[in-house]
Amino acid sequence: MNIKEEIKHVTLSLIQYVSNLEEKFNDKTIEPENTELFFNYVKEDTEEVFKQLEKWVAILTDENKKEQPIIPESIISSTKDNMTALIMHSYYKDVRRRRYMEINRSCIYTFQSVLSTVE
Repeated sequence: MNIKEEIKHVTLSLIQYVSNLEEKFNDKTIEPENTELFFNYVKEDTEEVFKQLEKWVAILTDENKKEQPIIPESIISSTKDNMTALIMHSYYKDVRRRRYMEINRSCIYTFQSVLSTVE
């Protein structure tokens, strides 16, 4: 798999995770608790998302050093921060829906921009 295919693959998986996270946010049966059990559930459930996010950041940062930058470093960093916030808000639901959707759309927009640049 070449680097552009890898970027595309990881970016598409992150887009899917954003959709899955939104489902978690909208799921009224998930009640945030301040217990170790809930913390471990969230940690286990989000482990793969965090791995993919770190991989995405590492690949894009490396590619920006080699050739024409795909997206600026500041956008990579802010998208990582936004995605991390989205993950946590999806489970702990400590933000209004409007703000949640703003973060969601910001992540999707960046991921789609990366896909269009790579293609």
